[in-house]
This record gives sequence, C-alpha cells and structure tokens, in this order.
Amino acid sequence: MRWPGARQPLLVLLLCLNVALPLIYLSVSRIAISDPATGGWLGDTGSYIHMYDGVPLDSIPKPFRYRILAPYLARLVPPLPASIASLYQITPDKLIKFRFGAVDFLGLTGAAYFTFLLCETLGFAAAECMIASLLFMTGFPVVNFAGLPLTDAVSYFFLVAAIVCVLRDWDLGLLVMVAVGMLAKETTAFVLVPILALELPLAAGNRGLSSVPLRHTSHHPGLELQPRGHARESASDVDVRPQAALDRSGRKHRVRGRVAPGARRGGHADARRQVEGPHAPPGPAGPGCDRGPDPRLREHRPAVLPHVSSGPAPGNASRRAAALRTEAGGDGRDRGAWRWWRRGRGEL
Repeated sequence: MRWPGARQPLLVLLLCLNVALPLIYLSVSRIAISDPATGGWLGDTGSYIHMYDGVPLDSIPKPFRYRILAPYLARLVPPLPASIASLYQITPDKLIKFRFGAVDFLGLTGAAYFTFLLCETLGFAAAECMIASLLFMTGFPVVNFAGLPLTDAVSYFFLVAAIVCVLRDWDLGLLVMVAVGMLAKETTAFVLVPILALELPLAAGNRGLSSVPLRHTSHHPGLELQPRGHARESASDVDVRPQAALDRSGRKHRVRGRVAPGARRGGHADARRQVEGPHAPPGPAGPGCDRGPDPRLREHRPAVLPHVSSGPAPGNASRRAAALRTEAGGDGRDRGAWRWWRRGRGEL
C-alpha cells in the first residue's frame, strides 16, 4: 500500500497532528503541576518551570540546567487572548501548562512523523509505517507525560529525526539535529548507536581489504583496490593481450575467446583452424575481434571455414586422405571416394 504522489507526506502529517492533539490536551487538563507523579515543584517539572521563569541556571540542579531548549521555546509561545482566558478561567499554572503543551504538541507530532519516515526507510509498507507511528503515540509514557512541562516529547523528535538522517545520509540534517537536540536532552547522544552499528562493520571490511599483501595482487595488474571493499576492472584489463600472442613462429593464439591481432579471415584460416578446430564458426577476427560474440553462434549449427591452404590438413586428416588416395590406385584415375571425402569436409 502506498498513497499517491506528494499527498502522502501531507496525509501522514495530518494524521499525526490529529492524534497528537487530544493526547496533549488530556495531559494538560488532567495532571497538575504539583502532582508527585511528575516530580512536583521539587523535581523535573519544578526545575523546568524555574528555567521558564528565568531563574539563573546556576541554581538549577544538574542535569536539568543543560536542558534549556523546551523552557526557552515555551517562553516564546504567545499568551491566550483575554476573552478566552476569562472564559476558561486560565490561571498562571494553566498558562504554564498551555505553553509547554504547545511545545510538546509540535515535538510529539514531529516525532510521530519521523517514526513513519524511519519505518519507510527500513523498507516497510505505508500502512505498516502508519501503524508504527500510532503505536509510538499511544505508548504509556507518551499518553501520561507527553503534555506536561517536561522535555521528553521534544527529545523524542530530535532522536528519531537524527536516526533518520543517519539512515538516509543527510549529513547536514544530522549535524543540526544533534547540535540542537543536545540542548533539549542529552539522550540525543544515543544516535551514536546506529552510527556505530553502520560504520564499524564497514571499517572492519576496509581494514581486512587493506591488509591483503601486495604480492597477492601483483599478478593482476588490472585489479584496482577501491574504497568500501569494491574491486573493478580497469580499462587496461578489458582488452589486454599477452606478448606471447604472436611469437616468432607466427602462430596465432587464442586470448580470452578472441583471436590475436593479425589473424584475418582470409590468408590465416589455417591458423584459426589449428587453434579452434575444423568446425569453428566464422566470426570477426583481427583488430575488430573484440566486438562481442557473433550472433550466428546462436544457431547451434557448426559452420565450416573454406579450405584455402594448398597443403593437406595435418594429423589424422592427412593420413585419411593418403589412405583414400591409395585405395583409388594412387594415380588419381578413380576420384569418387576422394571427392566424397572432400565434400564431407566442405571443401567442394
């Protein structure tokens, strides 16, 4: 299942917004700031509210004093209009929860959307990715604490977004997510886990490749060592021919399914017959012999080269010809058997 075209990101974003809004509203309206479940004024919630009020960071206990992003963003949220504030009886505590809830709403929506992208990067279908996003947003910590004056929802966004940047090789995005996410919560450093999981096997493979002695590759001049353990053939290895392809005797040798330079179809048919056999199919030879296999080879019918040599064929063929001449009387007066033998070899 895949939704059509560019409408898929917009549809996923709208679904995430629609699910995140009631979750944040439940947390904001149901749990009080002084609730011991959230730490109260002396725990996490109290520390972030003090940072929101502008208390010096030196008086904030560690590690809360380093998580400055969410309180600073909550301070930037505009207040509610006076009519709405009077209608819903907005107290200062409710205003604090509203501003932190707006920041948590954006963080939770972004985390759910990047969860969809994460599953899509891993190869899951669109429906499976959407189910993963819904499972994330309906988890126990998210349902109970996502809308409180905490930094969890914002830290979820930066962590998941950084992992997506790692898997998709978005280096600039990874730099931004890690740099800003560390100001939200130090758990953003857990992005090192997928980075090490992806890079350590690659580094081990490169070390294993670089440890190969040069004497093992010296007899392969066309083999080049490439990064990431890939090896390819260079241009010199594609059309290489040894020096022994044409020795002093002038005999032609077969090199990688091709005829050595100088062997043409006309005067050197004997050499080709000696190398390839008497039933070798005619094909390109000489400088143009590296144009690929002859399409006539697909017919699976043995083709016979014309005999242009003046002398008899060597080996068993010459002995057979001599025996036929002897049977014919040796003087050439009875040439029936001789003609039949030459016709069978394709010379007539």
